Amino acid sequence: MSTKKRYLIETSAVRAAIEETTPKHSRHFEEATRDGELSTSVYIRMEFLRRWIRYYLRIALIVDCFQNLPHALNYESESFSARDVKTLVHLLSALCASGKEMSGREAAKEIVHIAVVTLCKFDRRFRSRSPNSCGCRMGGKEFRPDFSNLFEEVRAFVRASLTEDGCGIEAFLNLRKPSKASKLLELSEVAEGTSAGKFLFKFKQNGKAITCKECQKIGDIVIALEQQRAWCLVHIDKAFDVLCAATSRTHQRIKSVKAVEGSAPEIGK
Repeated sequence: MSTKKRYLIETSAVRAAIEETTPKHSRHFEEATRDGELSTSVYIRMEFLRRWIRYYLRIALIVDCFQNLPHALNYESESFSARDVKTLVHLLSALCASGKEMSGREAAKEIVHIAVVTLCKFDRRFRSRSPNSCGCRMGGKEFRPDFSNLFEEVRAFVRASLTEDGCGIEAFLNLRKPSKASKLLELSEVAEGTSAGKFLFKFKQNGKAITCKECQKIGDIVIALEQQRAWCLVHIDKAFDVLCAATSRTHQRIKSVKAVEGSAPEIGK
């Protein structure tokens, strides 16, 4: 009897896994992973919470403050990063898909609802998790509001998901001694050729303590170090081509949405 493959779905591929991308791209993901079981890790769930769910909830609070969706978006446009733009576009597509006409607090409530549904889809899709060897304490947090005092619940969750004391990341990386992380940084293709490697090398040189804020910048390294030998990492982010080669782990890079869909018609052509 053959054993099914175990696929660890990295953060960049999660939206394809939970069918929150184009239908064609979701089919591409399914075809690439149909022969295996999908898994996640506490750390990857933390990245999903931070990148998508917490951002959705923060937008909901801003919309509730202004009681006007366009005004809230104009306000948020002052603080956009490139990553925030992508997340907000996903949120707006979900709002459009809801088919509801909303204004003020109703729009804010619908955004919270989208956040809850999205997190539930993640947890249903990824029932299997790898051991939490890095000791992340953020990724296990739950958000299940009873909607009796909704926006206070949202504020409490957003505050609680900013930082967490007692994380085991320092001991996991063990940068002050010979360790797997230290050995990775001896490779120029990691320390100089990946964003996470550059930050971790800088933290090591400066002797900087790695809090939740710093951890955001080295996530790819943590995921690569946590990956178990028998599991195949599925990703879109090209950095894992380098990191998985460095850790001698199997991996499969799937195509991005644009690579699957092809170029959209350009204006003027």
